[in-house]
Amino acid sequence: MNILVVDDEKMALESLKRTIESAISDASVVGFMKPSEALEYVNSVTKSGSNALDLAFLDIEMGGMNGLQLAKGIKEICGKVNIIFTTGYSQYAADAYAIHASGYLLKPISVEAVVESLDYLHHPITYNQEKKIRILTF
Repeated sequence: MNILVVDDEKMALESLKRTIESAISDASVVGFMKPSEALEYVNSVTKSGSNALDLAFLDIEMGGMNGLQLAKGIKEICGKVNIIFTTGYSQYAADAYAIHASGYLLKPISVEAVVESLDYLHHPITYNQEKKIRILTF
């Protein structure tokens, strides 16, 4: 499973990457501090077709482009991506769901919260616990 993580705070980004890797052992996690670089990455992997993006964990309050704007840009490039917002602010929840986010997690993010959020993805990913394989299903 290919996962994108974007947070403009280095410690928060590294912490979330570790949490996701603990929750989803077979995940390939790529992180960015700059939303514009994340958007370039999504565009490049989508064009190459080799590493489709399955899931994105996005902070909301970031300098320049915020997470809501980034999510809209990602969905324009890669429409079937699951977006989960990770933020310290509850007031953006309505905006997040208006753009059909799959989840909204308040920081600090736990392994349990990540695992639970996988059950509510708009574009579900099934999980075979015995083989530890996740398969994107449409």
